[in-house]
Amino acid sequence: MNSSYQNIFTRIYSNRSNLTATENEIANYILDNPKETSESTITNLSKKIGVSEASINRFCKKIGFKGFNEFKISVAQDSYYRKMQDKKRAASSIHFSETLSFDYTELINITSENINQELLQNLATEIKQAGNIYIVAFAEAHTVAVHLHYQLLMLSIPSMIITDLSLLKIIAHKCDDNDLFFIITESGNSKELNKLIENAKQNMPKLYVLTSYESSNLTKLATNSIIIPNRLSLNDSSLISSYISYIFVTDLIVGTLIKSDIKFVREKLENEGIITSSDYYPYEY
Repeated sequence: MNSSYQNIFTRIYSNRSNLTATENEIANYILDNPKETSESTITNLSKKIGVSEASINRFCKKIGFKGFNEFKISVAQDSYYRKMQDKKRAASSIHFSETLSFDYTELINITSENINQELLQNLATEIKQAGNIYIVAFAEAHTVAVHLHYQLLMLSIPSMIITDLSLLKIIAHKCDDNDLFFIITESGNSKELNKLIENAKQNMPKLYVLTSYESSNLTKLATNSIIIPNRLSLNDSSLISSYISYIFVTDLIVGTLIKSDIKFVREKLENEGIITSSDYYPYEY
């Protein structure tokens, strides 16, 4: 497990001597209320503790995070990890399929708790207004891109998947202000991709990134970033699909689109009807 997630509480304790009186007050509240912290906004948390939002942000940065959102995800992941360890020690006789199912459910729950609904709504609006939609993904993330591409197509929203940097470079230099780029990457630290985006940023005014690391170079270049937990919070993370939470978020994006306009409901039903009524099933044996 990534130590920046697993040892969040240890990091708070180890920085006690460097914290101000106000920051120690924040630390005490978070240590006593980790679940509430992971589900709260910075505004609500500041009111409950009785400190300013700026103080909470300074606290988060002092213990090594870019800001409150990244810190909050880490608290959720660490709390879940501790809870899972306790549950599995207490229920060692549970069948493997049950524990794996529990892992998947908890990962989805953590992701749901940390999703910014306003950001999803803004992205849905951008998708509806976009001239062209480019979904950029490499390696395992390509599976998520295909899923999103298909779901958008079911709403009669065309998009293009880009898995080649040379093609992305050409498109990035020929796009206009109405085009939307959506990059799916777990770490966001690909040197080649970051360099390309940095050089072409002036031609990419609408750039969204779906990733698990808020402090990556790519998030600094993006118009907006959707930061979600990854599988590193799970005890048996090697057995969990890397991008299960990413597929969940793409479904949330599509669901937000459908809720925003009844025409998308009609499009989806019509396109599903075309598929189910077809006499030709190319993958049936």
